[in-house]
Amino acid sequence: MEIKEFVGSTIKELDAHKCELLKERLMGEYLTFSFVDDKKITQEVFCEKVADYFEKTELKTGDTFSKLLAKYVSNLDEVVKRYIPKEPSAKKGEPVPPMPRSIKYYKHAAEIKGSRNLTIKQLADYARIMLSLYMGAIKADMKEVVDYDFATDALELDKIISAMKAE
Repeated sequence: MEIKEFVGSTIKELDAHKCELLKERLMGEYLTFSFVDDKKITQEVFCEKVADYFEKTELKTGDTFSKLLAKYVSNLDEVVKRYIPKEPSAKKGEPVPPMPRSIKYYKHAAEIKGSRNLTIKQLADYARIMLSLYMGAIKADMKEVVDYDFATDALELDKIISAMKAE
């Protein structure tokens, strides 16, 4: 996957309101403009800045964008997997207890992670599953997640960022 494809299919496709929310979270701490006033940063200019950020990261690390995405996927897995319970096993002579949703979805995310060349849709699905699971852990006071809310509206990005910084 190329940077232009990623930014074009994600940030450029956001509606104006969601793009503004993303800009609010990234500007200042992660991305800065030296010459352009924040009020004049259009969605296209913001996309260009994000693409520049990834290109700079490629140059600094020597990794391709695909390798950076693979690291992102791997790092997100490392953060989330500790909150996924072990698969239930049956006691002798008893039926196997039902598997919690969190395990089922984590396994699905693991299948996506194992894909060779992630597509934008796979990356979005992976991120949604993993961030939903992580939000479930946050709501469970950083304990194992048995059930969680899969809706994107349930993701509280400020809480997720704070929790990740604390880890």
